[in-house]
Amino acid sequence: MATMPYDHVTHGHKERADELGEVTLLAKERRKWSWFLASLLALSVMGNIGQGLQKTVTAKWVEVDKASMTQRVLTPPAESYEPAESIVKWVLSQMVIQIRSVPTDAEILEQRWRQIRLCTTKHGAALLKEYEAKEHPTAQRLPRRVEIAHIRKRTLRSYDLRWVEWQYNKDNLLTKPETYSGTLTFERLTPTTEEALQGCVAGIMLEDWARGKDQ
Repeated sequence: MATMPYDHVTHGHKERADELGEVTLLAKERRKWSWFLASLLALSVMGNIGQGLQKTVTAKWVEVDKASMTQRVLTPPAESYEPAESIVKWVLSQMVIQIRSVPTDAEILEQRWRQIRLCTTKHGAALLKEYEAKEHPTAQRLPRRVEIAHIRKRTLRSYDLRWVEWQYNKDNLLTKPETYSGTLTFERLTPTTEEALQGCVAGIMLEDWARGKDQ
């Protein structure tokens, strides 16, 4: 069959159209990738900005010798860090005093309980919640004074304590002192908030506690 002159023209137009189609398709794909990469970049920038705005807490333990007042800074804190026995005894004693004593100032009482709630594990928080539901400590208004009589290490994480409680009556007179014994168990965790870092000495968190009145 003879080839007409316009056939070459038509064929040439088809090749040109195919090339233009490929160029158009390539341009579309490039635009898609450009938008995709731009979106990723925007998300990355927003994420960096968000991280920059968030408060981060870095724990730095400082041990202070009460006799010489010398300080030992432990930073960054290792997960295996174990506070000195004297520090553990002091913290656990303060926990008993905070839980059992009742100051004359209701605001101080609320502050104490906010702090003790921070310094607990999940299991310790559940026990503390049960205690609050039964004893209603923040609603008490008659003062109670607590003094630690004895504390002894039982295991690495448990200490036995004995303390004396003096309850004031409505006439602001002291009643007969009562002696209690208990065992406190703790876990050492790194605080994750600024409030916990300031309130939970050495990351000592209440895990378990049991108490009973001495006969």
